[in-house]
Amino acid sequence: MLKVPGHYITFRMLNTIYFELKNLHLSINRIAKMYGIDKDIVRNINLYRLYTQYTVPDYSKLQYIGIDEHSIRKGHKYVTIIVDLMTRNIVYVSIGKKKCNVQPFFNKLRELGFDKNIIAYSCDCASGFIAMAEENIPSAKIVLDEFHILRHLFKAFDSVRADVVKVLRILSELHEKLKISEELRGKRIQKRIEKLTEDLLERGKSQAEIDAIFELSRTQNDAEAIRCKTQAELINKGRRWLALGYKEFLRRVKVYAADHDKSTAQDIQEAILSCPELVAVLELGDAARSFWHTGGVESDRVISERTLEEMNAIIESVKQQIKDWIARASLFRNAKMQEAGKFIEKHEKHIVYASSLPFHISNSVVEGINSQAKILQRIRKGRYDEEDYILILHHAFSGREARVA
Repeated sequence: MLKVPGHYITFRMLNTIYFELKNLHLSINRIAKMYGIDKDIVRNINLYRLYTQYTVPDYSKLQYIGIDEHSIRKGHKYVTIIVDLMTRNIVYVSIGKKKCNVQPFFNKLRELGFDKNIIAYSCDCASGFIAMAEENIPSAKIVLDEFHILRHLFKAFDSVRADVVKVLRILSELHEKLKISEELRGKRIQKRIEKLTEDLLERGKSQAEIDAIFELSRTQNDAEAIRCKTQAELINKGRRWLALGYKEFLRRVKVYAADHDKSTAQDIQEAILSCPELVAVLELGDAARSFWHTGGVESDRVISERTLEEMNAIIESVKQQIKDWIARASLFRNAKMQEAGKFIEKHEKHIVYASSLPFHISNSVVEGINSQAKILQRIRKGRYDEEDYILILHHAFSGREARVA
């Protein structure tokens, strides 16, 4: 007989439960029903296994680390994890995402004398995570990866798309109002025409362009109203492709044409490419992606063998690309595009650091672990104490081959 906290069970039952707990598709409740035992027994066996197999993480070999948080208990609490990006091993878990929750890790790192060993630190764009690294490991290079920067830029790109669609809808309505002859227009319609004209002036249309619209409406008002309305609808259909860059946009159009309707895909492509603002957005998407791929898509071994002159050339190239990108973004009237330029300028060094490291690192490893932790929560149903949950995460992600506890 073996005493697990609160229960007496046989070694045979213990080994059987151990085997079932390794099955990714079985929850604790399901295992309990299979063997006709209480679910608390299975949960306690799982925790007993985790406590006996726990090993203290080795901080001496940490060089590249990443940090991120995920929510637990329906979003009312957060768990912050710090991962060794080289081994994909969770080295620290804290309940909460504030500085006071994560500071013990950096204190321990400093006490052991390993804080100077950290070469790079990857995180998302949260100012708190960046500030913690600058304060506790000032010698480490803070890296912001492609995903998080582009996610921020996509909001600005989509704002430009919304402005274009709004102008097209205004034009469509204006052509419909102008279709009514001057003799039949009442004061209400005339006021609406004046309001639509003012909106176009505020959105960057010149008086000459508006005069041309009035002239066009005398002969083709019906066709122009329908064309503008249809173009706005087609642009909205392709809104998810717009922020991916020019090359990826064309690829997605081909995939849509093969899987759905070829004529619709061509219409979407034509509608978007006929707008100069949207073409500029697509080109900015490609330009932003190139920040992380200036040296080409190469293996870590090839990157580590680059000479100092090659690395400096890549860094200078990335800096020039960022400078050009900010200049092009500043030409937009859209406020969010202006903010995007300031955002890139603020994090320029964090983007450049990604090109000056001997290895490709990003926060995708940490994001992936967080996603698997969500799956783990769903499989191992039930409420755990905070210490138990930390132990489960340590065991589940204790090396390059991630295992679910």
